[in-house]
Amino acid sequence: MGKHARVQRKIIVGEKLSPYFLEVEAANYLRMDLRTLRAHRTDNTGPPVRRHGGILIYHENDLDAWSENCVDGT
Repeated sequence: MGKHARVQRKIIVGEKLSPYFLEVEAANYLRMDLRTLRAHRTDNTGPPVRRHGGILIYHENDLDAWSENCVDGT
């Protein structure tokens, strides 16, 4: 992964980590290169994305659901 994939999540809401991931964090969470995640978004084949104040945000539940649908049946 690129140099940006080393971002550590430290955003805490109450007593737990925020379920909202920045683009780099989402790629890291999915163990995917950032360029691959962007390609999926461009092709409309990736996880749902939201915009909060113009910033691309992925929700943890959406990432998990998308990943579950990517299970290889072979």
